[in-house]
Amino acid sequence: MPYSIKSSKSALAMLAAGMLGTFSLPDQVQAAEIELLASFRPSALDPTRNAFQNDTPNTGICQTNPNTCDMGAGAKRSFLTPITVEYGPFVVGAPESQQATFTIPAQWRDVEIRHENGESAVVKFRLTLFGARYELPRPASNITGAANMVLGHQSLWRGSSWVYTPPPCTFSGVGGVAERTYSFAWTTSDPIIHECTKSALHNFESMRVVNVSYAYEMNSPNPLAMRNGVYTGSLRLRVGQGGDISFGENGTPSESELILKFTLTVAHEFQVNFPSASPQVNLAPIGGWEQWTQYGKAPSSLRQELPFSLTSSSPFSVALRCEHDAGEGCGIAENVSGTVVPLDVDLTMPGMTETATNRPARNYLLRREHADTDPMFAPDGYLVGRPSNLRFAVNGAGLTEMLSRPGTQWQGDVTIVFDTEL
Repeated sequence: MPYSIKSSKSALAMLAAGMLGTFSLPDQVQAAEIELLASFRPSALDPTRNAFQNDTPNTGICQTNPNTCDMGAGAKRSFLTPITVEYGPFVVGAPESQQATFTIPAQWRDVEIRHENGESAVVKFRLTLFGARYELPRPASNITGAANMVLGHQSLWRGSSWVYTPPPCTFSGVGGVAERTYSFAWTTSDPIIHECTKSALHNFESMRVVNVSYAYEMNSPNPLAMRNGVYTGSLRLRVGQGGDISFGENGTPSESELILKFTLTVAHEFQVNFPSASPQVNLAPIGGWEQWTQYGKAPSSLRQELPFSLTSSSPFSVALRCEHDAGEGCGIAENVSGTVVPLDVDLTMPGMTETATNRPARNYLLRREHADTDPMFAPDGYLVGRPSNLRFAVNGAGLTEMLSRPGTQWQGDVTIVFDTEL
């Protein structure tokens, strides 16, 4: 009885033809692209781990100040952007819009990722921290008349120093000072849009913000419910006044768009091991033929169980293929007359659930392929070498027919197809 296993920069232009007059080209769209990578590969050493691993290289604030970021479960990581921002001039008493304003989109966003076959899943994503360094045109002590550089930075801004973060942002613990520069990181504790402003207490001509980076949280979908392969998607954040990321009316960013490109790779493991490459099933009564041959007592069933081991971290279908059809299932045929009796084939796989009914895969009766799809089964975790079995049986009228023909032989091939669509 054989079995088988299937197992960016872009520019817009206007074209004028046959027309007199003038026209102008729109500004180029400066787009910064960031790659965010994650993967799922099951591990026999940790079969309970059913989550994606973040494979994105850690750059920016979480790399230079790792204590600032939580590197535990649901780790926060950061990415460095090429964004620079030119500010100025700063005028004491000017509206907040003309001060140092930072808008950080900290709310959760749904990002659709799509498999090459069209299937999709959703990644939840949010920014949790903003880090950068500001550069002054001259030492802060010269601007403020302070005695030293620390006092210079402290007396430059309303609220005393840059570390006293304007709400709703909060201070992360990062603060690095030099004569003309200040490195910092502000956190966004709540999943809302944060607009945070520092106002100058002294007039000065300009300021430049560099090393702009963002820490983030990413909640990936359940990989056990996803197909093998690569899923891709993107999140486009507008940068500039009125955009998702803004630096206020007084700040001019070098980029007008930040494109976050998501690539999630799923590499499931799947293996079905039978005792032999072509296992044989010999149907017999429970306890043997003695009651029939010596006492004429008819058995209630002819059956045999065929054990196998299952390793899987992904859903798969199971299909029944028959040499001899019998109703919606398979049959076995008498060698001479060709008479066919039904053969029941049922499947038990502990830890697997039939997806249509959400019922455990226990004594699940298999049917032949027909207009409906083959049943799908999903694991409740990463199953490693899970003992399972197929049970073959002839019962009822089929058994009565066989017993009415003593000395005959009945046989047929049944193929069980485990298909993960890998």
